[in-house]
Amino acid sequence: MRRDKWVKRWQVPSSSDSGVWTVAVDADGNYGCSCPVWRFRRQECHHIKMVKEGIEYEMGAGGFPALSQGLSGSSLENSQEVDER
Repeated sequence: MRRDKWVKRWQVPSSSDSGVWTVAVDADGNYGCSCPVWRFRRQECHHIKMVKEGIEYEMGAGGFPALSQGLSGSSLENSQEVDER
C-alpha cells in the first residue's frame, strides 16, 4: 500500500466556479494543490497562498463556501481543513 505523503489538507473554493481545490502540506512543510497551476507548472498558486495566510473556509449548506471564524482571526476567512483520520 502506498503511503500518503501529505500530513494536512484544506479544501479551498475555486475563484472561477463552484468547485473546490485541495491544498496539502507534507511533513517537511512543502505545499501542493490540486489546481492546474500547481499540478502542471509546480508554481505556488493563490490557493496555497490563502492557506499559508491562514484564510479558512467552511463549507456551508449544499457544499458551497461560507464565511467562518478561522485560525488567523482575519475578518475574511476562506478554506476548510480536511481531517485525515
